[in-house]
Amino acid sequence: MCSLSTRVYILIVLQMFHVVYAGQFAIIPPPNPVIGFLGEDIILPCQLTTSNVDEGISFTVHWTFDSSSEKIDVMSFDGRKKVETQDKRYQGRTELFHSEFSRGNMSLNLKNSQLSDQGQYTCMISLENWYDQAVIQLNMMAKGEEPSISLEHYEGKGIGLTCNSKGWYPKSQTVWLDSKGKNRTEKSDTTTTETPAGTFSISSYIIVQPGVDSEISCKIISSALQLESESRILISEQECLKYELGVADLQSRSGRAMAELAAVTLDPDCKHPGLNISVDKKRAVFNSQEAGKEVTQPGFFAIVAKESYASGKHYWEVKVDGRVNWELGVLTQAQRDKAKTEKFEKSLGDENYSLKSLGGDLFLNQNKIEKKQVPYAKIGMLLDQEEQMITFYNAEVMFLITSMPIPENEKLYPFLSFEKTDEICKAKPLEIIHIVAPIPLKISEKNKGGKLRENVSEFRKKIMRSGKE
Repeated sequence: MCSLSTRVYILIVLQMFHVVYAGQFAIIPPPNPVIGFLGEDIILPCQLTTSNVDEGISFTVHWTFDSSSEKIDVMSFDGRKKVETQDKRYQGRTELFHSEFSRGNMSLNLKNSQLSDQGQYTCMISLENWYDQAVIQLNMMAKGEEPSISLEHYEGKGIGLTCNSKGWYPKSQTVWLDSKGKNRTEKSDTTTTETPAGTFSISSYIIVQPGVDSEISCKIISSALQLESESRILISEQECLKYELGVADLQSRSGRAMAELAAVTLDPDCKHPGLNISVDKKRAVFNSQEAGKEVTQPGFFAIVAKESYASGKHYWEVKVDGRVNWELGVLTQAQRDKAKTEKFEKSLGDENYSLKSLGGDLFLNQNKIEKKQVPYAKIGMLLDQEEQMITFYNAEVMFLITSMPIPENEKLYPFLSFEKTDEICKAKPLEIIHIVAPIPLKISEKNKGGKLRENVSEFRKKIMRSGKE
């Protein structure tokens, strides 16, 4: 039986043990809320003041989440029993850093984060007879897509533009700017819509007057993320001409006719080895080795774009610059992959969806459709996957050349091709023109005559007169 002095001694030792651990440990709370980005892994910090926890100490870690309706036991770990439990709603999405326990790291790794994860989490730790807890606030964010500007329709002589972006959280602000970065004076109409996923889509509409500060940008501003995302277009005199030619036809038809500007870029990994492309990936030309070879047999040298399109309406132009031997259009994914596997040594064949010029004669597949005495300078292509058509234009004056059907629900890649026997190809590149605004979807057949030529002539004179003034 212990004496009174012995019992007092034991009690003092136990109290000292408690004081040592009570004073030695504390949870270091994060100074600010944790910011998490949608879909990414997030670490919710819970670190003890010590970085040396004795492995022999019995401890437990318990994480909870305060939702709007209940408190959820997200995850727990019993260090003595080596047992880990997890709420089924977080199954496979949370983990603790077991190898870091001895260093006092009791943080929670939250994987594949969701907007519903936003809120307050509590980290509770007990070591022997010591206990502490800390509250961690998680604020979720989502950076949306870069805004895209497209032509909506015409109103009088004004051009209606729409700026679209999606995937933002929380809500963001949209502004239209001029060339000096100042807010445009025209009134804009912006709509923000919450998606089923909880993020926000933004659509902003504005009517601008061509020729009056033709540089326009749409900027999405997120004060929560402290970032901005901006797209910019330039409406040149050439584009004004296209608008003028298309207004009558566009306004005479019901519904909204619009096409997305397709910023096509060439793929350096999907081309004939005899071709080089420019740094901006818009121009293709024979490399010096190929240009020096003697032509033994005719053949087209092709290059495919990086971009592919599976829906919507898309317009782009290619500068052929007087060549008489070229081919422009789109390929399916299967055709692209086959050509890439064969290293473009074989002809693309007649199964693609393209317009071909041979000596100035135009062919759609193998059918001759036109003989032109004067070579074209630029060819415009409108890929309309809603109507399942690709349409080819003389882009200089927006004359309709021809159209052909395309397959439904196919991913299509723009491509361009030219023949080495065309002498002009050796000196000049075939170039994709990044126009700065979409054009009317269709110029009616009845406008292909003299009346349209008169309109073109008059409008060009108007531009020249305004330039002189």
